[in-house]
Amino acid sequence: EFKNGIIPIGRPFKGHTFKLIDQDDNLIEGQPGEIIYKGPQVSRGYLNNQEKTKQTFTTFDWDESNEIWYKSGDLGLVNNDGDYEFIGRTDNQIKFGGRRVELGEIESTLIKSGQLVTAIVIPLRNEEGIVKSLGAFTTSELTEESELLLRERFSGYMDEVFFPKHLFSIKAFPQNSSGKIDRKKLTGILTEKINKAE
Repeated sequence: EFKNGIIPIGRPFKGHTFKLIDQDDNLIEGQPGEIIYKGPQVSRGYLNNQEKTKQTFTTFDWDESNEIWYKSGDLGLVNNDGDYEFIGRTDNQIKFGGRRVELGEIESTLIKSGQLVTAIVIPLRNEEGIVKSLGAFTTSELTEESELLLRERFSGYMDEVFFPKHLFSIKAFPQNSSGKIDRKKLTGILTEKINKAE
């Protein structure tokens, strides 16, 4: 059984190098960041897409080798065993409570707390597009007792400000035509449930 219910990506093969960077491209350790890598698997870029190639295939001032790194867009962390774990995408970052946070990081913390098998966090925004609160759905059964224990354990891993204000159980997550979880539909369901409760 894997820790936190997450199957690790693993470790780099020989001759390949993985690192984590923050949103300012600074090298970081001991905290979640964007996974970047270099090595023989890195291509020269995207075909007929110079702009995307420039953004994704790049060098960094802190790397004296001047070799090309690939910015994966995947957010991850290195666990206590030295394995990389995937926790979300950089395009799922939000600003809440004056700080930037990855939705996947909140979701993995909810699961890590041991009361939920699944969790999808939905940001609720005002008319200006600013995130005003967080909601979450789970396919796990919720009781008053399990919610209290969930909140208590969550705060041991992450700031309690990121604990979803609204938490609902759902039979199954809706999917879009690509077979991915339909977050837009979940946003509508969440808004409807909140309006009914008020």
